[in-house]
Amino acid sequence: MSRLNMQHWLRANARTRADAADGWYLRLANTLTGLTRQTRTALHCALYMQDAIAQGGHWTAFRQAYRRCCPEGGPVPFFRPSSTQAYTDDEINPEDVAFVLWEAAQQEAGQCPVNPWDSRLQSEASAVYSLLDNLFEEAPVTDHPSQSEWIMPVEYLERPSAPLPPPAMPDSRGTAAQRCMAYSGGHPLLYFRDYGEMQRFFIRVLGWEEGTNHLADLQGHSRFVIYANANGMLVGADIAHCFRDVPNPMYDSRQAVSDAYRLFTQPGLCPHDLLKYALAHDLLPDAALPFPDGADILKRHRDFLCRYFLGEYYEGD
Repeated sequence: MSRLNMQHWLRANARTRADAADGWYLRLANTLTGLTRQTRTALHCALYMQDAIAQGGHWTAFRQAYRRCCPEGGPVPFFRPSSTQAYTDDEINPEDVAFVLWEAAQQEAGQCPVNPWDSRLQSEASAVYSLLDNLFEEAPVTDHPSQSEWIMPVEYLERPSAPLPPPAMPDSRGTAAQRCMAYSGGHPLLYFRDYGEMQRFFIRVLGWEEGTNHLADLQGHSRFVIYANANGMLVGADIAHCFRDVPNPMYDSRQAVSDAYRLFTQPGLCPHDLLKYALAHDLLPDAALPFPDGADILKRHRDFLCRYFLGEYYEGD
């Protein structure tokens, strides 16, 4: 692995000029590469140390925003202090380091969820925390903590969670959503096996023009869910098998165990209001992240995970 240079460090901080403390933190980052074996992870751990010492930068902004957003979630996502060691805001903490390592690993993994309690990550976190703790007293205070959003945009944590839209009133001559409600007998979710079946519904029930491929970008997909509400119609493709709902003939618990987590982690797969409706009515009982205790971790940290993975799609237009 090649050594990190000052340009790597400045780029990670979103700065162009070095200050007096940067040489120390660059040396720390290079030392950390021997423990983490990943350049990104080493840089993020050094950024964490820098920001924690300075009580500023993106780490401090992230932690404060997270606590406002998820006050019941502990000081950082996933990890709570042990009964023998208190969490201290103005020092470094093992829970912080464990989260920073998880987040760096998650950036490498993309949309495939990483187990925060993976034994290798926990072993690395213990070694990294021990090193940082030994260096804590000699670490310099920078006047320029990180300006980059190296974890996630704080705006994602500050975005308010909107209530579900009101239901559409059934009316066979009204809007598309109202016609959906009239057709379903007042149930806001409708299910279609394939594009052809949904296309026939659009023409025969909604009265859309015949001879046109409506929502043509959905051709080639299947297992559709339509959510009709007062704001209009939302359509999700390739997800109906995850919904345990009486009118849904496609529900498949075995497949849902493998696939339902993607509704929380794959941007654009499931419209967010549809996801919220499904959760409010317990329609996704099989949802679990794909690792041990994944159902419990998803349940306890669902809002943070949706904000982290879905990004702009969380309460997005």
